[in-house]
Amino acid sequence: MQQIRLNYWEAIFIATLIGIVIGILLGLIPLILGIRKGKKRLGVYALISSIVGGAISSILSLIIVGIFIWLILKKPDTDSVSNASDSQKFDSEDAGTGVTNSKVLEPSDSKSSDFDNS
Repeated sequence: MQQIRLNYWEAIFIATLIGIVIGILLGLIPLILGIRKGKKRLGVYALISSIVGGAISSILSLIIVGIFIWLILKKPDTDSVSNASDSQKFDSEDAGTGVTNSKVLEPSDSKSSDFDNS
């Protein structure tokens, strides 16, 4: 049986191909999860990033997949959702004027200030 010898560039090429295959396999996890959760675009970005990361290093691909899974599974910001819905509410009386319901912020009491001049 003959020995197989690889030069430096051939070894790099084979390692890169193996990393790309690992990146594809790992990238399918957030892609499927993103499709199921209604975040298809994020899943596609995860797959592409995982392939590129796998070409660089297989460990990098694993880290990328973990980050994208976290991004897909995290709940949306309730503040941004409530602010968007609040800004679209109109009074029935002011519907024609374009005036929205908004709260007036009162200035805080100057005695309870963190900056004490003593």
